[in-house]
Amino acid sequence: MKPKAPYNFIPLPNCVFYPDWGNKISFSTPFEDGINGVIDVTLTAKSPIFVRNGLSKNEITDNDRNSIQPNEYNKFNHITDAEGNCHYFIPGSSIKGLLRSTIEIISNGKFEQVEDQSFGKRDLNNNSYRNNMRTVHCGWLVKEEDEYVIYDHGNPMKIEVKKIDNAFNGLNLFQFITTGSFDNDRNKTALVKYYKLANLLNISADKLIDSIEETSLNAEFGGTLVFTGQQGRHKPHETNRFKKGKHHEFLIPNHNNPIRRPVGEQLIQSFTTIHVNSEDWKELWYNRFNKGLKIPVFFKIINNTVHSIGLSRMYKYPYQKSVYDAIPQNFIEKNKLDLAECIFGYSKKDNGNLIALKGRVQVGHFFANEGSVSCENVHKLILGTPHPSYYPLYVLNGTDWDNATRVNGRKFYPIRKGNSILPPPYEQFLVQNGCLIRSAIAMCPLKSGTVFSGKIRFFNLKPFELGALISALTLFNDKNLFHSIGMGKPLGYGKTSIEVNKVLIRKNSDPEKELEGINVDECIKYFTSGINGETEENSYNYSEWENSQVKTELYAMSSENDNVDTYMVMTTDRKTNEFILCKNSDSEGLPRFSDLKNTKINH
Repeated sequence: MKPKAPYNFIPLPNCVFYPDWGNKISFSTPFEDGINGVIDVTLTAKSPIFVRNGLSKNEITDNDRNSIQPNEYNKFNHITDAEGNCHYFIPGSSIKGLLRSTIEIISNGKFEQVEDQSFGKRDLNNNSYRNNMRTVHCGWLVKEEDEYVIYDHGNPMKIEVKKIDNAFNGLNLFQFITTGSFDNDRNKTALVKYYKLANLLNISADKLIDSIEETSLNAEFGGTLVFTGQQGRHKPHETNRFKKGKHHEFLIPNHNNPIRRPVGEQLIQSFTTIHVNSEDWKELWYNRFNKGLKIPVFFKIINNTVHSIGLSRMYKYPYQKSVYDAIPQNFIEKNKLDLAECIFGYSKKDNGNLIALKGRVQVGHFFANEGSVSCENVHKLILGTPHPSYYPLYVLNGTDWDNATRVNGRKFYPIRKGNSILPPPYEQFLVQNGCLIRSAIAMCPLKSGTVFSGKIRFFNLKPFELGALISALTLFNDKNLFHSIGMGKPLGYGKTSIEVNKVLIRKNSDPEKELEGINVDECIKYFTSGINGETEENSYNYSEWENSQVKTELYAMSSENDNVDTYMVMTTDRKTNEFILCKNSDSEGLPRFSDLKNTKINH
């Protein structure tokens, strides 16, 4: 089958536009042709809209997070006055982020506002993967002062679950792996097994891990017990070993003189990135590792060097390439500024030193007009998204990350037709006993038709920059194009239209003059007319952009669509799991949205 998603990608252009005035921006010496002023803006929600209230973690209770009743956590972002009235608003930072990403698209900007992630692959049906994992070592990973080290204890030993039960009377782990429910993802984790043993011994999981080397199991079998995940039930009577299911755990052999193996920062970064969403990593190992305590790991040795690290015997084997390897180098150039950086500034590290440039645009909060505010009831949603490690969606032509020559582009959520939202087909599974299940969220959006007002102030912008700002804000003043803001974009939330009521400017060449109005279309012409840049290789030609695939995809997804797809379905049955079916179909990757524009998709 072909991959599908409620989002798509705007491809990267062939080259990046680096303004030749990027190294001349100064707050003490304004541009001769610089312009200062204010933009008065109205934003109208064309579908229910939700921006999370900006509470800190310390201000959120578990009851607030899990409740399906309106509360401070699931209400739209707001402030409360002395009389207890809520004043709803979209933070200026949300509007600024929208403008910045849009300017990057329309000006052929860089693509470095992404994390250079590393991913891993774990496919037990893949012969190449299984062959790679035949010679895995085990040991202890620890940070010693400024150095990461693994103490290599050789090959792990297997131990049958029944033997573990015999060593810890009352654990009943064999019963758990043969009759437990593994539709519940948490039961697939190693931490559930650690908690079972900790509860049996009446100690905390941390205390158990601290003392696990001293257990009777270690003395009897000559190794330290390491629990790993359980993907499904063990079937004792199944004759096919690949369908039988896991029925053993592992021991790190006792060793008086384990081999000390240094581990580089890059490998540690890859290891932590691959496991960042792992429940085992987050609840069991992350804090211990950062406190300088040792954690059990499995790893491969190639050419007498640690090649890769994981938390289980059949761990996620890292791809050799990371995200940045699939991004052309001119899109992650550190020493040049693209147009978005020139306008909004930046803050980044260079050789460990923080360097920054203050932005020349200030976006105020957009407050909802009191007469237009009306809240929806609590909406219960699952808003998960495939991880970029799922290459059929994120890599051009659907190749895996090791064979990736280019990423698909900038992620973008197409606009749905009308003001309705797509009802989640899984709503009946979201609430259990009056509370949300772990992966669901509750939110109280404002209704379609809510109107917000705000101002954007700018200082010392060149005419081309002002034109780009207005073009991004209004999408070239095209009334058939819309922005998306806030949460729930995959289901149609956050569709908005933005209108510029007036633009008041004062030119640096005439600083004593009062602010005067300027037509929006005239502002846009500052950006769309002519060629900007000193050389042909480093110039921006709007007419060329207008005929590009970048513009085609932006317009296709920013206009109303009745063919926006849903997420693929993930199940425990390989025959119906669309993520697996897509990987096994030799698909050429996610089609461009413009190619799907005239294809009716049934929801």
